[in-house]
Amino acid sequence: MESRSATNILLAIIAATLLFGAAQVTSALSIVFIVGAVLLVGGAIIYFGLSWVTAWLETIGTEWGKLQDGDASIETRWTVTVFAMMPIAVVVGIGAAWMWLGGDPDPLWAFFGTFPGALCGLAGGVILAWFSIHVASAGLSWMSENYGTIPGRAWSFAAYLLAALFAVVALPRLAWRRSRKAGDGTVGTVVSTLFAAVFGLLISIMTVGIGIALFAGIADSLGYHV
Repeated sequence: MESRSATNILLAIIAATLLFGAAQVTSALSIVFIVGAVLLVGGAIIYFGLSWVTAWLETIGTEWGKLQDGDASIETRWTVTVFAMMPIAVVVGIGAAWMWLGGDPDPLWAFFGTFPGALCGLAGGVILAWFSIHVASAGLSWMSENYGTIPGRAWSFAAYLLAALFAVVALPRLAWRRSRKAGDGTVGTVVSTLFAAVFGLLISIMTVGIGIALFAGIADSLGYHV
């Protein structure tokens, strides 16, 4: 049945070619192909777009319901914030792409200079302000409840920071002691110590790099160019 259908289509194309000419048939087939491709791509975009919107509505509804039920955790508020920012990000992306197609050298800021872009910026600012207020409130609440543990936590953080800074020395010593205590042979002890030394070197380099970057950023914000 399928082979008969294909044969009929082929015979129809041959008959059309004989009646109207090869150029006309080729042009018509090209138009049919382009229209079919456009419909296929458009249908796929609509399908995935509707799927995304449905998932977005379900998630934002669930998380917002948690807030209404008294769930004030940072995780819930962060999820609501992220999903509330998604439509704004989509609109900003489309607007910036439109500005870019129009030849604007700075499409993102050009879009924010328009009325829709200003509304997106205002809405995003309100959402982020809402989240920041609740994060600050949660932070102050945690500090009031755990005020006595803050000095100990600060010392622990300082100890971890120093350990990370001198990890190139501390980790090999720790690996050597553990290997000797576990009764590993000479080869196993040396290999584990060398591995710990390499890993510790990477940690120390990363710690120093992050410290330099933070120092340079703070100095630059204060007007001192490092």
